[in-house]
Amino acid sequence: MTSDSSPSLGRILSIAVVLVLCILALAAVACGGGETATTQAPATTAGPATTTAPTTTAAPADDKVYEFKLSLHNPADSPEDQFLKAWAKQVEEVTDGRVKIAVFPGATLGAPTDGLTMVQTGICDILWSYTGFFKEFKATSVLGLPLLLPGTAVENTGVFWDLVESRPEILAEFEGLKLKVLEFHAGPAAILGSNKSVTSVDGFKNLKMRVGGGPLTDAVVNWGGSPVAMPPTDLYEALQKNVIEGYIFDPAGVLPYKVYEPVDHFLDLPFNANPLFTVMNLDKWNQLPADLQELVTSVSGRLASDEFAEMQDASTAELWAAVEEAGKTITVPTQEVMAGFQPGADEAISKWVEEKSADGIDADGLVRAVGELVEKNVKE
Repeated sequence: MTSDSSPSLGRILSIAVVLVLCILALAAVACGGGETATTQAPATTAGPATTTAPTTTAAPADDKVYEFKLSLHNPADSPEDQFLKAWAKQVEEVTDGRVKIAVFPGATLGAPTDGLTMVQTGICDILWSYTGFFKEFKATSVLGLPLLLPGTAVENTGVFWDLVESRPEILAEFEGLKLKVLEFHAGPAAILGSNKSVTSVDGFKNLKMRVGGGPLTDAVVNWGGSPVAMPPTDLYEALQKNVIEGYIFDPAGVLPYKVYEPVDHFLDLPFNANPLFTVMNLDKWNQLPADLQELVTSVSGRLASDEFAEMQDASTAELWAAVEEAGKTITVPTQEVMAGFQPGADEAISKWVEEKSADGIDADGLVRAVGELVEKNVKE
């Protein structure tokens, strides 16, 4: 009996153990399934929320406020100073105060001809200036060739941007100097202001005049004049002291420097266009998060350039009103007078083409491209 009852009890105990193990296993599976569901649910929820969130409401890359210094050589309250301060305010508004630009007019941060060094070394972060001050602008100097762009500031700015968009070597020149172009516009065509009446090319003989630089200098020599390199900040005093007898300068520069006061005569001949730019140190630009770069770009580029050019044309009208009120003489050249200046201009352009071609630039192609764009943008 004892031997028969023992196996029966063992079987019962074995079955009980098996049942307990099964129960534990089922419990473990149930717990494991619960963890899997909990882990997967947030992942499934988070995925669509991230991909469908609109970019306009995305959190900014950072909440840092970026502050920059902008230098220009034209005086405080000049049209250029007013425009750039308004633009800086616009930048601050579109970036919700995350980009602030302090404008320093009147060459307070450095001399006009030191502008490139200033923006490249951090004396300023943004620079408004003129390409003619700097020999580093080679291909771009095509836009300052004598008698090549006869239009208004707005018309010539159209030429500038069409050239930028069709000839990559223009922007490449700025980028090679570690500069980001924020705007690029034409000043009004330069005019002659002088102490003596000049009504034709013959009046240029031995005339000592300030020229802003670039290829126009060669043309002045060809016309018989004596060009003098001089920053606009020194122009008024030089005229008062008879260091020079006149200048070729764009009206938007003549007005704020008030250099129409020491001279009595003007020749309203479009000697050349003045390529003017606002650029930013490329490293400083690259420090901005992508969202801020996009916002700054939205109020810069061709849009800002066209607005700047409109302001320049308005300042030209203001200058002529001041000149007429002061009783100065204004000579508007005839086609015959214009033709008298053309050979000297053509000779200067040929020299520029030869020199720039030696530097590996498609100079002749650039001149032809500008000519075609003038036909497109400049009205008769």
